[in-house]
Amino acid sequence: MLGTFGSQTDLQALLKLRGGTTATVSRGDSVNGQTVVAIEDGRVALARNGTAHWLEMPAPTS
Repeated sequence: MLGTFGSQTDLQALLKLRGGTTATVSRGDSVNGQTVVAIEDGRVALARNGTAHWLEMPAPTS
């Protein structure tokens, strides 16, 4: 996951996909056979077959 952006009522996420391509997704979109079920500031939830998991922004390095 590269980031989230937009208003709190219409957040979108920028994801880096296999092969190095990027995709902008909204809730309800399908990505690699998974459905975007939620987007919060800095994280996105993807679900497949009723099981969801969160992708989060990597922690900043110093």
